[in-house]
Amino acid sequence: MKSSYDNENNCRVHTCPVCGHVYHEYYDYTKSQENREEPFIKLAEVLLYEKPRDYAPNELVRVYHYACPKCGILQIDVNDI
Repeated sequence: MKSSYDNENNCRVHTCPVCGHVYHEYYDYTKSQENREEPFIKLAEVLLYEKPRDYAPNELVRVYHYACPKCGILQIDVNDI
């Protein structure tokens, strides 16, 4: 999934590249309570990968899996990599 920040609405916009489902994650409490869009489903299992570093041992990075509530495709947030 792709995530981007929307300055106008003060929110993060998550988009499924397969079906186009969009979820707005508002930072304003009132707007977040009024949002009727279905959020992406965060799964308990994580993906671990080693991120190489020049100055120290490789770092283990944890990346969460998400499922689109509309099409069910499993994906990761590309901004986490």
